[in-house]
Amino acid sequence: MGSRCSKLGIVAWSHAILLRSAALVLALALGCGALTAQQVLLVAPIESEEGQAIATGARAALTALGLDPALAAFGTADALAKPTVIPELRLVVAAAPRARVQALAQAAAKRGVPLCDAGRAGLGGSLDPDPAEEGADAAWWLCAPFAHHDVLVLQGSDPSDKAEAAAFATRAKALDSLKRVEGPLAMESAAALKKRLRRAAEDGITAVFCAASAPDVLAVAEAARECTPALVVLASSRALAVTEKALVFPEGLVVMDFAPPTLAVAKELPDAAKLALQSGVSALRALAAFDAVVSVYGAGVVKSQESGGALRPGVWLRSRGSDARRLLHAPVWLESGTWKALYPFDATRPAPVQAGYDPVRGFGSLSRWSTLRFTPRAGTTAAVFHYGAADNRTIDDDLLRLKLSTGGRLPLLDHLVREKLMARLLSVTAEKYLHESDGAPVPGRSFAISVCSRKPAKMPTKRIWPCSVAGDDPGAGGRAFGSHCEIYSSFIRRTIFEQRELLERPVDALDLAMLTGIHEETGPYVTGTRRDVLYRLIEGFSGSMGLTAAHEIGHLAGLGHDEDDPCGIMNVKEGGGISHNDGHFTPTNEATLDKTLGRVPNASPKR
Repeated sequence: MGSRCSKLGIVAWSHAILLRSAALVLALALGCGALTAQQVLLVAPIESEEGQAIATGARAALTALGLDPALAAFGTADALAKPTVIPELRLVVAAAPRARVQALAQAAAKRGVPLCDAGRAGLGGSLDPDPAEEGADAAWWLCAPFAHHDVLVLQGSDPSDKAEAAAFATRAKALDSLKRVEGPLAMESAAALKKRLRRAAEDGITAVFCAASAPDVLAVAEAARECTPALVVLASSRALAVTEKALVFPEGLVVMDFAPPTLAVAKELPDAAKLALQSGVSALRALAAFDAVVSVYGAGVVKSQESGGALRPGVWLRSRGSDARRLLHAPVWLESGTWKALYPFDATRPAPVQAGYDPVRGFGSLSRWSTLRFTPRAGTTAAVFHYGAADNRTIDDDLLRLKLSTGGRLPLLDHLVREKLMARLLSVTAEKYLHESDGAPVPGRSFAISVCSRKPAKMPTKRIWPCSVAGDDPGAGGRAFGSHCEIYSSFIRRTIFEQRELLERPVDALDLAMLTGIHEETGPYVTGTRRDVLYRLIEGFSGSMGLTAAHEIGHLAGLGHDEDDPCGIMNVKEGGGISHNDGHFTPTNEATLDKTLGRVPNASPKR
């Protein structure tokens, strides 16, 4: 015991758990001289849950610093004021009622020792996130990995709601110039809200950020579920506490919640420990203790900041910059009655889905498929794809039949699948017009056409050809009508893919990492796995629709049917049976396209 007690100790006091043993532990500590070490930490919580969380966070930080995380118990301001009791005290971490924390702070101040208030009822305001910071962080979490979301921003009447909504909208627009951000708009009556969300969904909005009170957020979530397609709803931790038992949350709701400490929190440390804590208020207590210990004991790692002798949770994290601050909050979502972290907490932050290629699988793993790669270019004809208007939209039923949808139960997953499908459809179509697989033109070679699923308001184009991916037909996969065309997704699904190998179970939360690339699988590609079947279903379905789209756009560009080449895109006799990888325009077709579309010039035209 003498060897152990001569090292660094955490002095922890929990009224509910350790009250009976505090006197014994203190006597043992004093008897063996444990508190004469150079570094002593005092943890003084009043609630058992808080005490456990703070002790866990402090212990993990000490371990990460290579210090002894031994535990003892202590807790009164009177004892704190006596230098003979704790002669080398360097930090106090407290979670207690306001009066007790004030007494501890005064005693600590007399000794020149900082105090971190990690409780919910102490010096006040220590756990309240800054509305503007949380709004900006929420935009980063939603819009960086899911960059293709167009967002409707709603706000309550409280000034903090307005600050959060404004920060979200500003940050979301900054992340992507093509992103459509509507609002912030004031909350409306229940009937008006339903109309607003329904109209937004029909207009291509895919997500709603709501900065408002809990009743308003839940009203938005319920109305969003009734839309077609169901909208993803992101709420703030200020509005909703996922630990609140009285609230009934809809499935699939995404909430910004306090995140557990992670390896990234202590990325400056050589051997940082990871805390296995659930998201929630207790995790923030642990994060506060973790951060305070790192800042005080990790000499040269960060600069500690104090305010009147009292410290605030996350004060050091906030001083390290926005990337570190975002780790104070992270999104969790409700799936099968359980709140789960949307992203795994590890040493790296989520990467945008549109970055990089996978050299093993052509266009890349599912995680890299993003419609944001495809942008209309000046001087080209723009073929703009969409999933049809509300009265003829069929893609949701198509994907449900192919087990590629949750039927609106988890809107985030349903949106991701539709996004991946559209991205690959655009890719295949672009390739047939001799563009790169991400839609980038090859100067002097590519035909002067752009394929995309959104159009910037002021981008000069020769003309726009709307391309609807929706509906069915008794005998054709698509049809062209002068200046627009239709690709019948239901025809292609029922004639080609309904009898193909399907997933054993419909897509669910377990597929999230695969679709987003937040946790990529490593090693060689293995056929027959769920990953392989999911890939081939989306690849095949989108590829067939992309080949059909290339055919119908060919009609719009002046091409007729051509049976000279069995793999010719304009060959209707053979076209239904060829792979989208093999389809191509014949030399005769290309000569016509040269006249009607032209080629992308070798020198980029001035904008």
